[in-house]
Amino acid sequence: MFCCGSLMAQRNIRVSYAFLYKRDTTEKNFRAEMDMRLDYNGKESWFYSEGRYLRDSLCVKAFDKSGNIADQDAYNEAIRHRGTTDLWHVDFAEASYGISYKAIKKIFIGEKGSLELPLWNLLDSDTTKTFAGYAVKKAEAEYMGRKWTVWYTEEVPVNAGPWLLWGCPGLIVYAIDSEKLFNFYIRDIGTFDEPRWPEGMKAYARACEVERLSVKEEEKIKTRASRDMDYFNELTGYSGAIGEVRNKDGSVTRIQYMKYQPLIAESYWK
Repeated sequence: MFCCGSLMAQRNIRVSYAFLYKRDTTEKNFRAEMDMRLDYNGKESWFYSEGRYLRDSLCVKAFDKSGNIADQDAYNEAIRHRGTTDLWHVDFAEASYGISYKAIKKIFIGEKGSLELPLWNLLDSDTTKTFAGYAVKKAEAEYMGRKWTVWYTEEVPVNAGPWLLWGCPGLIVYAIDSEKLFNFYIRDIGTFDEPRWPEGMKAYARACEVERLSVKEEEKIKTRASRDMDYFNELTGYSGAIGEVRNKDGSVTRIQYMKYQPLIAESYWK
């Protein structure tokens, strides 16, 4: 399944990506997660926010078992880091994937999704095109309910990419869907000696209630909770100011419904 002939393919690689997204096709500008990481070891991959990983790791040191601040320096450093709590894991050996969604103190882990091989149409044999310093080629495929266009580089012979994208004859360095809702692009690439996962799940799930279910059910819960604030509050037991906007005159406007588009299209599950 994977090309392992070069030294790069034999290493543990960590790729930095920017993840740009819109909540709806009517939005003009992208929102951004600029510090996403892909960790790939030849058998598995993890796609996650570097900022959230650092925050979770520091919180283990910052708080004691009762939830009180035990290390003020670690706490001060932890609150500097932000990022999506979503986490994607691919097990290439088992041809499966999982998605974790964290909402306040509850984590929903969708397990054992069947990993499909995108049927990439390799469109471009021109080796003069470059992206971020890499020679790239273009491919397209219908995948998980969306049409994706990607550029990959054979200079890094790893059949992985950001999110759940994979299967090209080289590392995917840029990807965009046909509705222009989602956009991934590479920032830099390196290697790692010590894996962060799955050991990092202990920090990720610290002090949280964990519920394990199917990927389909996890995505259903996440999509509804991301759109309906009443459902989100019911789901998490949270009664804070989420879903409220303070106006210039000091009044508060309550927002019940919000725009949201999942990476896996809802039509995929029908």
